[in-house]
Amino acid sequence: MTRSGTGSSVVESVNSLATLVESNPKLWRMGLDGSELSAENEPAFRAMVTAVDHHFANMAQRWARLAIGNPDNIAENYAYAVYVHPGLRNAFIEKLAFLESGATAFGGDRQRPFHRRVVVSLERLDALSPEIPETKAYVFW
Repeated sequence: MTRSGTGSSVVESVNSLATLVESNPKLWRMGLDGSELSAENEPAFRAMVTAVDHHFANMAQRWARLAIGNPDNIAENYAYAVYVHPGLRNAFIEKLAFLESGATAFGGDRQRPFHRRVVVSLERLDALSPEIPETKAYVFW
């Protein structure tokens, strides 16, 4: 894949995410804030989170494969979003717990290297305890 092709796929991914979030911005905001969601809304929020998670992981993989940037920067950006948004953090932790339970069940490692980098960055943020901004815009460039 060429660099321009990668750029196009990134734009398509961001546009898809924007459309997904724009389809229900109230649900997205409530989920990010960690508000309790109804049984009907919880799966929709999880689908949004999964799409965002895959977007960031794919971006890091592209950057590493094409040597166009430092994939750790992407992991740090995602970790910061997880740090400031309690609902995103809950979903991320639950995903990791599920991956770990699968690893135990099959006797292998199910956690992707990208998620390990996010966890390391999140642990650094937790240790540093930077102030969480009052306005928490969410960007998934």
